Amino acid sequence: MKVKRLLEGGHKVNQSQLLTLKEITQLLSITQRQALYWIKQGAIKPAQVVPGPTKTRNTYYFDFDNLLNYRIIKDMLDAGIDFRKIRKISSFIRKIGYSERLNEGILVISEKRAELVAINQLGQERYYDAITGQGLLFSLAGSYREIKKLIEEDEEETLTIKA
Repeated sequence: MKVKRLLEGGHKVNQSQLLTLKEITQLLSITQRQALYWIKQGAIKPAQVVPGPTKTRNTYYFDFDNLLNYRIIKDMLDAGIDFRKIRKISSFIRKIGYSERLNEGILVISEKRAELVAINQLGQERYYDAITGQGLLFSLAGSYREIKKLIEEDEEETLTIKA
C-alpha cells in the first residue's frame, strides 16, 4: 500500500510515493471539497502542486506528513473544535516545537479541548493548551509517560484482536 511506502521512504520522496487528493479523501473519509478548503485556508500545504489550466484544476500530491495533518484536522473537527481554532493549533504546534526544542509530543483531543503534552531536549515534560498557546502547570490528560503507556496498551490490544 502507498502509505507503507511513504513510511519507509524517508524525507526525499518521488512522485510515485506521494498520495493524490482522491487517495487522501478515501483514506480519511472526507470530501474532496473539504480537502481543497483546508488547502485554500492554509491548514495543509501539499508536498507538490502541478499547475493546471486554471487554479481550480491544479493537481495536488501529498506526503505522509500531509496525511497526518489531514487526520489531526479531521479528529479535531470530529471532537467539535472550530476550524479557526484548528488553524491556531497547527500554527502553535509548529512554532512551539521550534522555540521550546521539543523532542516528542502528543496532541490530546477531547471535548472541544486540545492539549499538547511534550518532552523537551532536557527530558522535561511540558504541557500546553494547544488552542490558546498557554503553558499549563499540568495536563488534564495525564503525564506524557501515562499517555504514551495508554497508547501502547491500546496498540497491543488492537494487535491481539487482529491476531
